Amino acid sequence: MQNKIRLALFGALFYNITQGLAFTIVRLQAEALGDFRTLGLVVGLPNFALVAGSTFWGVVADRWKNRRAVVVLCSILSAVLYIPLPWLGPMGLVTVRTIQSFFLGGMVQIATLFSELDPDARATLMGKLEAALGFGWGAGAFLGGFLVISGDYGSAHPSVILSFLLTASIGVFAVVGYMGATERSVLRIDEDLDFAPYFWKLSRLFITT
Repeated sequence: MQNKIRLALFGALFYNITQGLAFTIVRLQAEALGDFRTLGLVVGLPNFALVAGSTFWGVVADRWKNRRAVVVLCSILSAVLYIPLPWLGPMGLVTVRTIQSFFLGGMVQIATLFSELDPDARATLMGKLEAALGFGWGAGAFLGGFLVISGDYGSAHPSVILSFLLTASIGVFAVVGYMGATERSVLRIDEDLDFAPYFWKLSRLFITT
């Protein structure tokens, strides 16, 4: 049990290192490629995709009855999507980052996985999870500030390419931690839920933005 908890914490730590890295390098790349409008788009639109992704992957996790599979799938796909970012223009960066954030929405299932590792110590595990996530984010953002010289952003400079490849590699490496997580078998009642109206409202919000 303790090994599974350590592995899961390991995965959460490295996952949020990628998020901290991306928080720095994606924004600096967007600002160098365009202007503050591009920066606003690369921050704003992915947040809407994250909301849609959280809803969608939550439904998928319940349908599959396997949250670990959702976390592993979303972790790998979102990590791989860091690779093409150095070669993209402003709109390409915004588009791929938005698609990527849709998959990042599935990572909210990490908290559920942790709560089921040891039902008798949920509060303790959630505290450790938040500590790992916070430390990972801070370490990643701090590291992102040193990886690339500011003048290199805005092009496929080797240092920019290396920083995005490193981010992708760490994201894929984090999957190792989730593989040992187990989900309790509980009786679920399947309900036919129609989420189309919610996605329609979200699509109108995208268009308005």
